[in-house]
Amino acid sequence: MSFTSSVERECPKGCDSFEIDIWSYIRADKDEWLKEKVLAGDLNWATCPHCANLFFCDEIVIYHDPADELLAFIYPESYRKDRMRWQKKMQDDALRWKESRPESEKWNYPPKLFFGLKEFQEFLRGEEEMKIEAEIAEHLARKLRLSIYRVQPWFARDHRIPVQIPCAPAPREDLKESMRLGLTALLAENRSLRIYKKYLDQLRDPRGTWSRPPSV
Repeated sequence: MSFTSSVERECPKGCDSFEIDIWSYIRADKDEWLKEKVLAGDLNWATCPHCANLFFCDEIVIYHDPADELLAFIYPESYRKDRMRWQKKMQDDALRWKESRPESEKWNYPPKLFFGLKEFQEFLRGEEEMKIEAEIAEHLARKLRLSIYRVQPWFARDHRIPVQIPCAPAPREDLKESMRLGLTALLAENRSLRIYKKYLDQLRDPRGTWSRPPSV
């Protein structure tokens, strides 16, 4: 469940400070409307009660979407200059939080660090583009009678590979070759799927190294 925290803020125009509730934890799978607010740049804005000035409150926000295996710690932009410190704090806090949860609620994906809501907003937009590509690829794979290899979302995200990889039958049940054949067939139908084309190029590169992506 998403929740807010009460903070005291001063208006940039110099008015007296006042208290405001800001979103500090977002469960995107439960409250998709908050995800839309992030994408629209509408999260955590305040209106000064003294002069009606509208301004952004750059506060720490935790964004969690278990279905997408995404746990993001979004620190204020001003924290960027001390990145190593906040990287360690994020890892320590995420570990303590995970250990405090019931076994059924624990996760097996690493947290991601962002500075400023704008940086996270751009990241989410990229995620949405990749989801659209994945939906198109899955539709085409069914049409072409290809099977789908489903990669763990956090791994696909961190390695910039498709989360759903079409596969065609290959000799000796060679998964890499099966993916290469499936991607070749997919891209013959639609060459605009950029992340799929990039992954096919990786599979074809004789100098590259390949390891089996962890599956769902």
